Amino acid sequence: MNLSTLIPIGIAGTAGESTQVDVITTTGSVQTWNKPAGAKAVTITLHGGGGGGGGGTSADTGSMGGGSAGGGAANQQTFFADQLPSTLYVIVGASGAGGAGASGAANGTTGGAGGNTTVATNNTNPPTRGIILMAGGGGGGRGAVSSTNETGGGGGGTAGQGGTATSGSGVGGLPQTAGVGTHGISGQGGAGWAGNSGLRAEWGGGGGNGNYPTSQNPFSGASSVWGGGGGGPGGGQGTTQGHPGAAGGGSGPLNYNPGVSGGGAQTALNSNGNPGSNAGTVCPFSGGGGSGGGRLSAAGNGRPGGAGGFPSGGGGGGGSGIGATNTGGTGGSGGAGRAIFITYF
Repeated sequence: MNLSTLIPIGIAGTAGESTQVDVITTTGSVQTWNKPAGAKAVTITLHGGGGGGGGGTSADTGSMGGGSAGGGAANQQTFFADQLPSTLYVIVGASGAGGAGASGAANGTTGGAGGNTTVATNNTNPPTRGIILMAGGGGGGRGAVSSTNETGGGGGGTAGQGGTATSGSGVGGLPQTAGVGTHGISGQGGAGWAGNSGLRAEWGGGGGNGNYPTSQNPFSGASSVWGGGGGGPGGGQGTTQGHPGAAGGGSGPLNYNPGVSGGGAQTALNSNGNPGSNAGTVCPFSGGGGSGGGRLSAAGNGRPGGAGGFPSGGGGGGGSGIGATNTGGTGGSGGAGRAIFITYF
């Protein structure tokens, strides 16, 4: 992506000044960033890991696709260099793993939550104190249960991880919990949802989503202005209706409304879920959510959900299989997080 989009207005150097860009993408372990000599200001941009989509079921009747995952949050702040110590400790959030599909009418496995990305003065993992900036990971999508409403994971917040969907939809992450049916404002993550379009966010990640067994509408994942988009739920056979794998949410100011560019496109019949866009031209700041695995037209194994875009996109839910001896699709993995330091001299 073009890193100039990460430089706040009024901070970019004038003639004769220079910048140094350090990008950290190694996930899960403590990394060290050392403040360069002669630094005047430092902009830190963080992206939390996207959650993984839930796995689908497979049954003779009523099989469902898995719920989709929430996107990871984005967070950015500029510091005067003398506000920062000489060394900072960085943990980049890992991508949430997609949940496995199930057979014999068993429940699909719930997807894993994306990891939080933190910058701290403390070198423990996770940091116990001294956190100066954070971007929460997205919650995982619920594993499918036959003939049951499926639910999505909550988007990560700028101060906490999004909730993984269990018996209800995942709540959006802190600084203020976004409950079911709530769009995320400011740094909140959007809540996970079911039976409607996902709940959107600003800096927080977009919420994931699920489908109703009695509806044929493909309810898309949620978008975010700056954070990662939520995934789309997997296609299923329901009880009275069939629904396709739904589209993932986009990321970026122009992709804020559901159904626009950036997320994985709605999945065609009998097809694997589409991946979300990586950050770049279409999604200028974070990745879009993957779409759900496609609905089947005949007996067989479910299709996998699409992966979330890098960074921070939520994974799509795995599609349902048809037949008790077959297996539901695996949920899509989330997009990993990232930390970027831009130093101005």
